[in-house]
Amino acid sequence: MLSSLLYINIKFTEQILIKVTGGKMNGIVNIKGKDYKTVAKRVEEFREKYPRFSLINEIVQIDEKVVIIKSTISDETDRILSTGFAEEKRGSSMINKTSALENAETSAIGRALSGLGFGGTEFASANEVENAIYQQSTDTTKKLVSKAQARKKQITEIHARQF
Repeated sequence: MLSSLLYINIKFTEQILIKVTGGKMNGIVNIKGKDYKTVAKRVEEFREKYPRFSLINEIVQIDEKVVIIKSTISDETDRILSTGFAEEKRGSSMINKTSALENAETSAIGRALSGLGFGGTEFASANEVENAIYQQSTDTTKKLVSKAQARKKQITEIHARQF
């Protein structure tokens, strides 16, 4: 089988290594040495193993600031086997400016599937980890810019007093 590596650059210096086999993504993402399954891969495995089980998503809260989704997995007798919740803040990332609902839904599904054993080596999905890395890099950048602006202001004030 043909294997190749595809790198996706996540804001500035963060890189995520995705294993690609035969020209198709296999649904496993290696992030900082740990393997994570994508939610799409978890859903595929779930549907193959339990075609009669249900996966129901429910909006718990939605407004101009936040979206909270609950995903519930039930067997064919409607017995609840697993639930997953996810919260996304609108505008907290580029994706959440337009798709906070969809992002929260994907995360909730991934968490519910992890609770049922479709999680790989980690409970969080690749999607959640990617988002967390992006958020951390964005927060760090904002802090650095804020410090630089404060320092520039100090220097400007010192210069103004000297002349």
